[in-house]
Amino acid sequence: MAENDVDLNDRRVAYIAASGQTVFDIDFPIETVDDVAVYLDGVIVSPSNYTIDFDALTLTFASPVSAGASVIIEGDTSPIRETAYPQSGSFRSSLLNKDIRRLLYISQELLTKVSRSMTLAPDETSGILGILPKAETGKMLKWSASGLVNSTSNIDDLDDAVLAAQTAQYSAESAAASSSEDAAAVAADVALIDAALAALPLNNYAATTDPTVNDDETLGYSGNSKWLNTVSGDRFYCANPATGAAVWLVDSGLSADDLGDMAFETKANYALKTQGVQTGQIAIFSRKTAPSGYVRLNGLTIGNAASGATERANADTYDLFVLLWNEYANTELTIQDSSGVATTRGLSADDDWAANKRMPTEDWMTEAVFPRAWDGARTFGSYEADAFQGHRHAMNPGVNSGSSGGVLKSNTGSYTAYTTANTVTDGTNGTPRTADETRPKNRVGLFCIKL
Repeated sequence: MAENDVDLNDRRVAYIAASGQTVFDIDFPIETVDDVAVYLDGVIVSPSNYTIDFDALTLTFASPVSAGASVIIEGDTSPIRETAYPQSGSFRSSLLNKDIRRLLYISQELLTKVSRSMTLAPDETSGILGILPKAETGKMLKWSASGLVNSTSNIDDLDDAVLAAQTAQYSAESAAASSSEDAAAVAADVALIDAALAALPLNNYAATTDPTVNDDETLGYSGNSKWLNTVSGDRFYCANPATGAAVWLVDSGLSADDLGDMAFETKANYALKTQGVQTGQIAIFSRKTAPSGYVRLNGLTIGNAASGATERANADTYDLFVLLWNEYANTELTIQDSSGVATTRGLSADDDWAANKRMPTEDWMTEAVFPRAWDGARTFGSYEADAFQGHRHAMNPGVNSGSSGGVLKSNTGSYTAYTTANTVTDGTNGTPRTADETRPKNRVGLFCIKL
């Protein structure tokens, strides 16, 4: 472009900033920093926050712009005359060309602003004006014979009236639809509503028993179905609606009385609210029976209601069943069929659960074992018998005469072997306690594992 050429340009460029971006191109000529207006997310930016390279036509922000921010650079040439020309004599054409360029820049900027403004339609012939009236809070604009005016009513006051009118119109149309061509439209709306209702999960909030494996997809239950036992107050949700092998998980904690109008929650969300207790967590209780949500660590089995499990056969054991299946090899916790016979594992925990198999828990009760931290070296969950650290006893030397003796004693030149006797006090720490095991001081409690 020659120095004095002015190409057609709307003198406006818009960007959506990339992360960390600071430099933005300007696609129109400018001569001073005052010839542009810069907007960041609709707010004008002070020139102190950016610099302009007039040769490269780039604008650089002092700080990176946030990713996704809107950056607008538009021409804002001042409509002032900066050059005084003599009434006679010669003057430099470059000055005249500069002023003509500024006039063209201003014209292009005005055209851009007009094109982005509300205007009357080209075929408007009524002679009304599109001038905005004085702003009034809460009023609406409406057309009158002379142009735009403020409405007499406040927009907030119209909400109830509009709603009432729409309701009345809908009622009238629905009533008329039975004898008019609109019946098809109403029927279509009803079909859409029926389809939406059909898509909702089937729930049972009036049951008097717990769900079983047969409360499945053939009855309309899905993965989002809920079940409330109104007798026990227990609530369940369907984890798998498979035919004949539905998995219903108990969501213990709130009874029916506690539930009220609260929505059912997922088990994952509910677990976050139960003091951080997670499936597989071991706890000691000062009671003789396992509390709700736990089973004893006694080596007996868990499984679904049809498994015949010996510790607990219920749908609420599913999570613990899956955990033990995944954490322990079959050589460590050998799975059983529904008759209690040891067997091999299937392809997954869900397969074995659906096959009514039984999963044993660890046995902490038969020999009343103590827990020990896993060091990564021993097999996880393995049992270890009691033991005494290897050691030796010092011996006092024997003598050949007198009544004193050691392991061997001689009074007459011959030696007699002596065996050790019962433990006796050392005179300081009391009578030693002996038993059939080596143990520290302890107190008995009930070890249970969280379902």
